[in-house]
Amino acid sequence: MLKETRMKIGVGVRIVWEKRREKLMLQESCLYEWQNLIAAASRRGVLGEEELQWNSYKILDEKLEQEWVQTVEERKRTPRLKGSNRAPKSLEQRRRISESISAKWADPSCRNRVCSGLAKYHGITEGSERKPRRKVSGDGQTYQKES
Repeated sequence: MLKETRMKIGVGVRIVWEKRREKLMLQESCLYEWQNLIAAASRRGVLGEEELQWNSYKILDEKLEQEWVQTVEERKRTPRLKGSNRAPKSLEQRRRISESISAKWADPSCRNRVCSGLAKYHGITEGSERKPRRKVSGDGQTYQKES
């Protein structure tokens, strides 16, 4: 008897699942038809409006890409001015700036602060020996600073 009851319940559940699947498929096809109807109506628009293009995104994308290519070409054609946009400094201003920077570097506390900050930034440990700088002479030859 237990086996027969299980069989009857299984048949009933399968019938319910089949009905539910049919209902969902009907709803899905109905929804698809509605989507197509709405899309067609929105494309046609109201009386007096022009019909919309279905691939308008693609058209706009191509147009924007063409405009971008044109601006790139225009930028390539226009020569760039060398130099900076800053106002030029007079010789007096440049001399005062140079003196100010030289005075700061002459102060040992300021110099140590800047050097330790640079070493920290570049990951150089404190007290490590540095290689001597190589200077380039006017003829392109390199030579080491004599100690």
